[in-house]
Amino acid sequence: MKKKILIISNPGFENGFKQLSRNIEHFSIEVISFKNKLWIGKSTYSRIKFLKEYDAVHFFWANRKFFDLLMYRIFAGVKIINHFIGSDFYFNIKKKSFRKLLELKLCSFISEFLVVGDILEKEMIKFGYKSQRIDFINQDIKERDISKPRENKIVVYLPSDKKKFFRFNQLIKLANDFPETKFIWFPFKKEEDLSKNIIQYERLAKEQVFEEMETAKIFIRLAEHDGLPNTVIEALNVGCHVIWTFDMPFVNKIHSYDELKSDVENLLKKEEINKGGIDYVIEKFNRKKIKEDLLKFYEKL
Repeated sequence: MKKKILIISNPGFENGFKQLSRNIEHFSIEVISFKNKLWIGKSTYSRIKFLKEYDAVHFFWANRKFFDLLMYRIFAGVKIINHFIGSDFYFNIKKKSFRKLLELKLCSFISEFLVVGDILEKEMIKFGYKSQRIDFINQDIKERDISKPRENKIVVYLPSDKKKFFRFNQLIKLANDFPETKFIWFPFKKEEDLSKNIIQYERLAKEQVFEEMETAKIFIRLAEHDGLPNTVIEALNVGCHVIWTFDMPFVNKIHSYDELKSDVENLLKKEEINKGGIDYVIEKFNRKKIKEDLLKFYEKL
């Protein structure tokens, strides 16, 4: 009999998991998002009844509510998988709330902890948690069109509701310091009185993001904390030179504004694309590899 796995994911990753779960022989995998009517707003009793149909429930965006998980484990009989992807771990440890830290520790006793990316893997070790790294990227990382000429353009990931978290002030200064360079900011709700070389997009479809990246020289993401951001992998996938606040092969890690400005100045002069970055992400984050890693984990449950 096939093992039945339920994946409950962050809504932005639902379609990626559905594509990943196709044509699997030894498992029956169903994918829903946290906002699905089968889950959202339901009582603990209703969720237990729903989960009894499955052998395991895999939360992609970890569920840190210990009492709920305990009820699912005891009364639904499902194994619990908590897959941390970034903020779901960061905000527990940042606030240093005794209750949140205790609840996280208790969750570790009744659920398997998975993480994405090198950053979270190291943080789990630092805080004394046992976890396994299984990466997931929503898009299939494969060879893409890299023949388009590169413009004097920089794509910047900057959510307008998280300005401080993504160093808004430094990005404003950067645009002012490079007035001849076009900056594409997304997902950013349009504001007046910004530099004329900043083009703001509140929403961009995934293919539009790729189209912008395919003609840009640089991609920038200045997050205070991260897991394994899709945008960094996608930018490398199309040959962008990437500036980030964390380490990864073929990425420029920066700490200060002076480093940011210097890297931008140097990278804009480069004619060649980031070929090493393309090869790296295709080998490490292609859908076939991710699928194999995930199924090996499920087999051991």
